[in-house]
Amino acid sequence: MRMWFLCVFCFFAACSSESGIQDPSADLNPTEGFISGTIRDSEGRAIAGAEILVEPGGTHTISDGQGLYEVQVSVTEDQAAYTIAVAHEDFVSVTGAVTLTRSNPDVVFDAELPLRDEDPPFESLDIAQHTPPGPWGSNPTVDFMIDVHNQGPAALSNLVIVDTLDAEFGHEISLDDIAINDAEFPSATVTLGSDGRGFRIELGTLEPTQDTVRVFTLQAPTPQTEGVFCNRVLASGDAEGEPQTDIEIHCLATTLSNPD
Repeated sequence: MRMWFLCVFCFFAACSSESGIQDPSADLNPTEGFISGTIRDSEGRAIAGAEILVEPGGTHTISDGQGLYEVQVSVTEDQAAYTIAVAHEDFVSVTGAVTLTRSNPDVVFDAELPLRDEDPPFESLDIAQHTPPGPWGSNPTVDFMIDVHNQGPAALSNLVIVDTLDAEFGHEISLDDIAINDAEFPSATVTLGSDGRGFRIELGTLEPTQDTVRVFTLQAPTPQTEGVFCNRVLASGDAEGEPQTDIEIHCLATTLSNPD
């Protein structure tokens, strides 16, 4: 794990999926369902703070202190397949698949995450997140700059990035806050989250690159209270059919100065 405290705390992981094309004749009245489970390590101990991403849809949540999580989904067909990616900074990421039906819309997906080795296996997808140097209080806004690197030999397809800003920022994200690198990703599409804290970007395909490529910059207001404030980025893609995931959390630590 990389960590620059006071400025940055990083980790990343990711996941991948394909969504099918819905039959136009399918019943458009959705059935509400739930995917839930427990995240544990190889010793059976609960893992708190694991990131869970469900595709299609980009639904995202975090496991609680007992390793439990729950995600609500809508089943709009007789049968719906979902891919689940589970990631934590200290453990190897895990992906899996579940199928929900209208008659059985609730399923359990438990995951066991092996402890991350000092020399993890090679992965093509690599995400980096940066902010300009502090002090943070000197500017009314802070820019989170997100870069991607395809360091493998094959193209990354179905590349998706999900970004979530901590609620402590007290800011509802709009499209005006997101500056996409249109030169590199002219067909990128952005979908804002319903809670105003996050968004999803579908980037398509990224060919192998020698260097990192800027994807977008997110501008958020500088927190005016003391604490640690984070922006979470979760990316997924496919490299020749192999799922690729990476996750990074970039945090700012703010300290109120004493005027005396």
